[in-house]
Amino acid sequence: MPLCFMSAEVECDHKARGQECLDKVCQMLGIIEVDYFGLQYMGQRGEMLWINMRNQIKQQMTGANTPLRFQLKVKFFVPPHLLLQEVTRHQFYISIVQDLQEGRLRVTDRQLAIKLVALIAQSETGDFDSEVTSALLSYRKWIPLSILETEVLCSSPTLQRKGKRRKHHSGSSGPEISSENEESFSDMESNSWTTTSLNQVFNSTEFSSLTNSIIQYHQKLESTKPMHAKYLFLQEVANLEDIGVEYFFVKLNNNSEDPYKIGVGPKGVTIVCELTNEVKYT
Repeated sequence: MPLCFMSAEVECDHKARGQECLDKVCQMLGIIEVDYFGLQYMGQRGEMLWINMRNQIKQQMTGANTPLRFQLKVKFFVPPHLLLQEVTRHQFYISIVQDLQEGRLRVTDRQLAIKLVALIAQSETGDFDSEVTSALLSYRKWIPLSILETEVLCSSPTLQRKGKRRKHHSGSSGPEISSENEESFSDMESNSWTTTSLNQVFNSTEFSSLTNSIIQYHQKLESTKPMHAKYLFLQEVANLEDIGVEYFFVKLNNNSEDPYKIGVGPKGVTIVCELTNEVKYT
């Protein structure tokens, strides 16, 4: 039974349990700190589900076509200094950058967002070079959606999205493709934003100011090695309130129309009102 992991593929017996499959993937990647990771797949309704490590894979994915496709994701987040391997830190970095891009991990502090985007840029493109325009364009996709909304949209009432904002999950569990996610820039271009409004965002004074601040911080990171930039990035995100939290949207039985979400993470269970971000229970 072939199993595909992005561009990687491993072979497992058709009766293999989830743990056997995860072990093979981590062995292929050279990861010995297996306990931090899990495997996700897309359910029949487009939701992302975790593979149960103790049960047979075929029992959990009945009717799925082969090769079966999973995504290796960080399931249990810890600060980077507790990780022994560089390859483990790299997988943490990949997972969290994806969560930022797709809106599952929210950043509300402007300065922190600037620092995170600059660290990603240093990790991916190296030292800032004003002659390389690809680095400048990459800032767009690395800016957290929550900051884009507060810094650009809220500051410019004329910039409005079309359509209804979609619900999203947050935290370390992230889908490869899911209709439940808040829009990434590629989603915005094809779905909830018009080409005109996108151009207005990217040409706005607020976006230009944000980009200039990122450039300034990126320049300060000169000579920082990519692996160290990733370490610094993980140090910064370790203090985020939503790190390692997975959110589920629920309806309450109190006749309230307000959407609520239940967050399950390292600190326990939290109930939050989606519209106001007011914590109702923790």
